[in-house]
Amino acid sequence: MNSNLNTMQESYLKGLRQMTGGPQKKVVAAPSERTGLASRPKQQAPEYAHFDRRQKLSQAFDISNKAMVVSLIFWLLIMYLLYIGGGYGLMSLRVSRDDGDIHEECPAKLDANISENLHILENYPLGEAGPYIGRFPSAHASDDDFKVDATKLPPLVTGAASWQYYQLQGFIRHVHNDLKPQHPDLKLIVYDLGLSRREREILEQYCDCDVRTVDYGVYPDHVADTTNFAWRPIVLQILLEEFGSVAYADVTTRFKTSNSLNLLHFRDGRNFLMWDMPVFTSVVAYTNKLTFQYLNETRCVFKESSMIDSQLLVLYRTSWVWQRVMKPLLKCALNLDCIAPRWSHFDGCLHFRRPKTTGCHRYDLSVFSIVLNRGMQMTVAGNINRHVPPKLTYFSDDQPTLFMEQPWTYTQIMILMCIPWLVVLFMIRKPLFRCLNSTIVKNS
Repeated sequence: MNSNLNTMQESYLKGLRQMTGGPQKKVVAAPSERTGLASRPKQQAPEYAHFDRRQKLSQAFDISNKAMVVSLIFWLLIMYLLYIGGGYGLMSLRVSRDDGDIHEECPAKLDANISENLHILENYPLGEAGPYIGRFPSAHASDDDFKVDATKLPPLVTGAASWQYYQLQGFIRHVHNDLKPQHPDLKLIVYDLGLSRREREILEQYCDCDVRTVDYGVYPDHVADTTNFAWRPIVLQILLEEFGSVAYADVTTRFKTSNSLNLLHFRDGRNFLMWDMPVFTSVVAYTNKLTFQYLNETRCVFKESSMIDSQLLVLYRTSWVWQRVMKPLLKCALNLDCIAPRWSHFDGCLHFRRPKTTGCHRYDLSVFSIVLNRGMQMTVAGNINRHVPPKLTYFSDDQPTLFMEQPWTYTQIMILMCIPWLVVLFMIRKPLFRCLNSTIVKNS
């Protein structure tokens, strides 16, 4: 009776397990049946797909080769954005701290007293510039030695590096096609600021201009770094000594008409011709705070002063220009801590902070702006005594291929250098991706 009941219970539970998918009852062999188990070789359990870790991961993370490349690009982009964002963040903190001396009510003001301003300009620190300034004849000339020849046009001067080579060709075409027909005596001088050997050879062959190089070896080491523009005041003074006048233009400058040059003929007693930016651009916003400190200038004094525009700078060799413009400018240009102190850079500005500090620096133009506003408040907003002639130029980024021969561009050279590597990568792409995929799975 009891045995039948146990048999029925066991049958019922077995059926219930089969219907519910529960674990089967493990049947334990009798001791007699297990005799000799220890001597038998151990059988390895079969591998099932859901226990295979590699296959399981491969099914869960089915990463194609294209997805791996996209993922790599994505994370590189994220790292780049973090780097850029971190740089801007640190710069924002630094310039915000530097703005502590920009007061609504500045304790000092630009003095209209000529003798007082001249005294301040004369007291700009000489630093290491003394021996270099002494080489210029103007440093030892008397007032009678400064004579301006108003019968000739000032030489038109520009400078270019390799990355400006096609902009330079646009400027040269403008000079030859638009200016020289009416002004055949116009002299064009181009300064080599980092052209390749081949670029210079082509320029000298087709330009019909005087190609020159700054002798960096006779000046402080920082002058050789063309990005800080310490070379430009030196070039201006060299040409003033040689020709008595100079008109420096950017390679992107175009004269509105050929008659615009007539104003340079008839200067009407002016010592120079310069223009401020078309839109008010504060000197404080685009000048390194350390430059003001080096010159012993109170920064907030220049809040209402605008930056000088680099499109066209015209100077005449007069005693006035030497004492009030070029000498103070050269004092700064020949000292690295003045023309390009630490934290100086041209791009990557926080433009939204204008007219407060943007974190950028305009090097020689910043110093030009400080000197001219200290001496005569040239670009001060609301100065009714200043007289600025109508602007003669406009901006153009035209980049033609003017010369019959053209050098290899850096882009073309880079493409040629990359082609063999691209071919190799294309040939090994499949084994490379398999290797990467296998490495990722193993590490996971």
